Amino acid sequence: RRANLERADFGEADLRYTDLSHANLSHTDFFKTNLQEAILAGADLRGAQMMMANLENANLQGANLQGANLQGANLQGADLRGTDLQGANLHRANLRGARLDDAIFDRQTILPDRQKWSPRVALADYLRGTIPDFPAGDVPMLDAEQRLDNVQMFDDEQDPDDIDGRINLN
Repeated sequence: RRANLERADFGEADLRYTDLSHANLSHTDFFKTNLQEAILAGADLRGAQMMMANLENANLQGANLQGANLQGANLQGADLRGTDLQGANLHRANLRGARLDDAIFDRQTILPDRQKWSPRVALADYLRGTIPDFPAGDVPMLDAEQRLDNVQMFDDEQDPDDIDGRINLN
């Protein structure tokens, strides 16, 4: 907890059940790291490399994932409530059953189907079926009961601390 592990290399490590809450993990390498059920609540993960990491059922509530690379990451059942995903790359990430209440996206956030976030993108559409661009048999589907209350996004030119500039998509 609250450790400074900036730029550390945890590539392919087994960190299941590890408590890294409120740690500085910015620009850290988590390539193929097993973070299943890890506690990363409130952690600073800006610019972290989390490609193909296993974050199944991990607690990332309130974490800062600005600019993080989560390509191909398994976020099934992860708690992403209040997480800042501005500029994050979620291409091919498995979000089935993830909690996204109060998560923050911007126009630089790349969604699992590779499209960029915009106010016109209905996140609820991801709940209804397959995500294009996945080979058959490798299609992560989002749980239809996933909650998306108060999902917010920022315009690129707005101050993220300006609550009036947030757009509520629900």
